[in-house]
Amino acid sequence: MQIEFRVDTIDGFLPLLAEQLNVNFKGNQFDLPSQLGRGTFIQQVINDDILLVLYQLQLDQEINIVRHASKNLDVLPITFWLSNNGIQQELNAEHKVVGMSSDHAIFFPSNQVETKYQFPKNEQIENLTIFIHKSWLKTLVPENNDYINTIILNQDNFFLYETPTLEIIDKLREVKDCMISPSTKSTSKLQLYSLSFQLLTLFFQQVEKRDLSGKHQLINSTDIALIFKVKDTIELNYKNIPKVSSLAQSIGMNLRKMQTLFKQIFGFSIYQFGLSIRMMEAKKLLLLPQHNVAEVGHLVGYSNLSHFTEQFKKFYGITPKAFQKQN
Repeated sequence: MQIEFRVDTIDGFLPLLAEQLNVNFKGNQFDLPSQLGRGTFIQQVINDDILLVLYQLQLDQEINIVRHASKNLDVLPITFWLSNNGIQQELNAEHKVVGMSSDHAIFFPSNQVETKYQFPKNEQIENLTIFIHKSWLKTLVPENNDYINTIILNQDNFFLYETPTLEIIDKLREVKDCMISPSTKSTSKLQLYSLSFQLLTLFFQQVEKRDLSGKHQLINSTDIALIFKVKDTIELNYKNIPKVSSLAQSIGMNLRKMQTLFKQIFGFSIYQFGLSIRMMEAKKLLLLPQHNVAEVGHLVGYSNLSHFTEQFKKFYGITPKAFQKQN
């Protein structure tokens, strides 16, 4: 099956998709037709200039997606891949595998760029795309000789890839949770509004650091794959992270090179990354009513409650006990 569309307005994606899938788009979401698999598409309008689309799919057949170029260059889509299951992207006759654990996890093209995707069957596919207006972004960004002004705001044809930092990953999870399980509280929409702005800020702060000269230290694909193996090992063993020497030995790489490349790709040292994973897991557990602070500290690998409290406060600016009371 092949789906083709062109996004001419900020809210044009899901209505066009629903029409091609022959489903009714009522409210802010619709389900994937059962003959194609299982899944849901959700849309949230933040304001006239920001719109979020989240989809979670498991297909029973392979689907090809073609996003055609649009003449409306004021619409900018920022695509965040939340899954890692072999989605193929074709752009300018080049093929890439995109996903959260790749250096193509975030894709930001102008609306003039045509892109093709191949979605595999029997795999979990998750994506969050934020559509914004370029004219709105321009009102918020002071004139400067940086990447945002020179490329994004003043060129019609561009695209870039980014690797998400831990802060972006954490914020993506919060936005996703907020969209999937909206709260009944009066402040729930305000919360999503706030999270969306935080995510956009983190993303554009990362883009702002790009070197206009293009003189980046290039990393070959083999080394990138090895560094992502280190990342996966840390995430699986965050309670008791292996020594950096063992990590380097496990991928057959020089210790200093591994540490340098890890920080270049993720923006954190290996120690900072491991600590961040611990703190994010602790934050999730503290939101569950069945755990007290001591139990959470133990569950994320701390034998000393005072040390856990100290690290949590240093990371989030609040003690775990105070955080739990607030939530």
